[in-house]
Amino acid sequence: MLLPFSTKCSPITSEEHPPLNPFALDKLSHAEPYLTIFAPLKLKAYSNTYCGSDSDIHLETHTLELSAPWPFPSRQFHLSINYETDPETQSVLSISVPMAIENKLPVYLRQWIESRLANPLLKLDLSGLCWGINRYWEASISRAKLWSRLEFQYPGLIRSRGTTRITDKLDDFQNPDMLSLSNMSLRKILPHLERTSMLFESGDGESVRAYFSCELTIDEWACEPRLVPGISVSAPSMMHGRLGSKVEQDVKGLFHTILNEKQGGRIGADVDIDADAIVHAAEHILGALFCDEPEKHVFKVKAKR
Repeated sequence: MLLPFSTKCSPITSEEHPPLNPFALDKLSHAEPYLTIFAPLKLKAYSNTYCGSDSDIHLETHTLELSAPWPFPSRQFHLSINYETDPETQSVLSISVPMAIENKLPVYLRQWIESRLANPLLKLDLSGLCWGINRYWEASISRAKLWSRLEFQYPGLIRSRGTTRITDKLDDFQNPDMLSLSNMSLRKILPHLERTSMLFESGDGESVRAYFSCELTIDEWACEPRLVPGISVSAPSMMHGRLGSKVEQDVKGLFHTILNEKQGGRIGADVDIDADAIVHAAEHILGALFCDEPEKHVFKVKAKR
């Protein structure tokens, strides 16, 4: 015989929610995905799973779309990286980068990508490929700022130059820390993104010309960009009492001496430092060639060697 009895049910307590954090930020409508928060290029990723030749093997295809970030037009830089992976072995099986004409990829970057994909030792290095592409974009921005600074400081020496608004501030060009896109308009950068050279010349009868070049390369293994500056000078047969050929030779030597002084002793690769050193060297050369008292300017620079 069962005796009637009852037990007291424990009351159901509602789950306590943590107190609201008054310092927490609301969700932003323009918040970036966590994968792109520290990347210079805008990223979109797509994935798909399918069966391989063996029905028991499942493979994955992934697509990474890299494009120019805001405020640049997305069409300014756009490419897709397709790669196939085996989730069971956690390995990359293949990588391809379609080279569509409308993607407007720089010629050198296109050649670098094709070279890596053709290299048996590098063709499956996805991280190195993505790193090099992103760093190339950063370096191209630094180079464009380099040309913008020189264009602004020497408007009278550039024949095919557009007008510059008088509201532009020289401080925005001289201070490397202030060269973010929020402080420099697209109007100053876009015309120079793929520029590799700039010509400066005097407007008098015996014209003096200084041709500066700056190629952008990427190391095959480290995937780090490098600015490669150069200079070519055309002077009259006699210039300030000196042979034109001697002036051309001295200017080239002076340019590379200043570059070595500015870049010597530092460790690692920093494109912004390289760009600042190139601007510094170009300023001395342009001052030596086109200022009213070039001899004083040249001797002042040589005394620092």
